[in-house]
Amino acid sequence: MIQRTCPTCSKTFVAIHGNTKYCSATCSTRSRWIARAKVLCSVCSKPTGYPAGTVEQATHKACRSIEWEHGTRKGYRERGCRCEECSEWSRTSQRDYMRRRKAGEFDTPVCSTAGCERQVQARGLCGMHLHRLKRAEGSRQPSDQWTTKRKANWHKRRAIIRGERGAASESIDVEDVFQRDGWICQICLRPVSQEAKWPDVMCASLDHRIPLARGGSHTYTNVQLAHFVCNSRKGSHTN
Repeated sequence: MIQRTCPTCSKTFVAIHGNTKYCSATCSTRSRWIARAKVLCSVCSKPTGYPAGTVEQATHKACRSIEWEHGTRKGYRERGCRCEECSEWSRTSQRDYMRRRKAGEFDTPVCSTAGCERQVQARGLCGMHLHRLKRAEGSRQPSDQWTTKRKANWHKRRAIIRGERGAASESIDVEDVFQRDGWICQICLRPVSQEAKWPDVMCASLDHRIPLARGGSHTYTNVQLAHFVCNSRKGSHTN
């Protein structure tokens, strides 16, 4: 047995065979990796851990931290910095882009569908017509079922679009309202069938006591259960 020093990790070890050069297979592999030519750092020009031919350009982690400046595209987009300088650069860039777009400096393509003037997203179509095409081809799954969460979002969005004149608005679970009113129509005071579904005119619907068109709020205190036909007849009246 011979005492030797590993040329990779500089540790002393006992060589069982006369031709043993490294203390372990790990050091042997690492020595071959070290011997290969490396890609030089784009900042300090020192060797990186990437073997030559694997990547075109590489940068040390320490060099990347000093390679960019605040208030630049690289600081905000690539490095993800959200300091005041980088945020101001983003706001300025967006304002400049919108100004140049309104001035007609960009030749923005529009959807190829007749009568549609939306901006192209892919395949010469806007987002809406692209989704329709994918659903027709079977590459895009149809939307989720009409869940309680989707109902609540739809009612809230409708309230905002109708314009509540500054009235309060909140996300409402229609099932909670129906259970609160005991499945009794609050207009005709008759029972509402839980099995009835749209387009049955006797199905359950969400009614606003003070209509949105008259400044009513989209809150639990201003909504009630009603037959769809009763809700339709009531319209924008308060009673």
